Amino acid sequence: MLVRRFYQPRAAFAPGAAPAYTGPGDVQALTWWGGLRAYSAAKAAATAACIDVVDDAVGSTTTTINLTTAGDLDVAAISALGYAVRVSKVYDQVGTDHAVQTTHSQRPALSLSGGPGGKPTMVFVRANSQRLVSASLFLNQPFSIIAAGQRTGNTTSLQSLFGFNASSGALVGFGSSANRAGFYAGTVSTSLVANDNTYHTLYCNFNGASSDARIDAGSGNTINPGANAGFSASIGVCIGTNFLDGNFLEGGILSGGAMSDPTAVANNMKTYWGI
Repeated sequence: MLVRRFYQPRAAFAPGAAPAYTGPGDVQALTWWGGLRAYSAAKAAATAACIDVVDDAVGSTTTTINLTTAGDLDVAAISALGYAVRVSKVYDQVGTDHAVQTTHSQRPALSLSGGPGGKPTMVFVRANSQRLVSASLFLNQPFSIIAAGQRTGNTTSLQSLFGFNASSGALVGFGSSANRAGFYAGTVSTSLVANDNTYHTLYCNFNGASSDARIDAGSGNTINPGANAGFSASIGVCIGTNFLDGNFLEGGILSGGAMSDPTAVANNMKTYWGI
């Protein structure tokens, strides 16, 4: 008697197989997201556009840098250019409200290995008013902002990592005292510890006197950073926001209230960057 045996391949358990990529968008659907890795597994699979870079020396020759299927920024493509670069655009990986900068001196540098774990990072210099700004994003409180980065200088001044492009908006960043986080939506709140020269994830659900702020996937803290509406047709998203001495990795916004599980999103960011 002839016996035929059929074996189903078990690709998911194949030796050496890379684990599936999970981005912040796979944990929480967001309104805006940009940074130096993929928003979601779908964006990674599509090798979507991540940033535009220009030749640091001449301020021209724009090149779009895509994501890899592993969810990373394609640093090999940047290295192949053969010159140092600055970032001229961060793509909104949720919509089309991209953050751009047309003045070359106000574009942040890109370090290919200066970030945590040898990963890339954008490097902002406050003295050069470096920032990247989108056209418009209208939000009313409550809304949430989360971002990852660090402050490296001028540690006694309020510095925005990610937020608004006008004083009528909101931001998450670092406070006007050393080793403090800073949250703002009309009133500066600096009650939470966030050590300088250290990468952090900073989260705030902006909701007036009932706002919820968290550092590095920690527990919630009630603060009152004011009640500014946030982003509007004349404001838009801003990375670096004109006064940051430090590094930016990624950031996102959720309209309509608090994230369903901000700890899960922060942990996703911390796991990827190793911070």
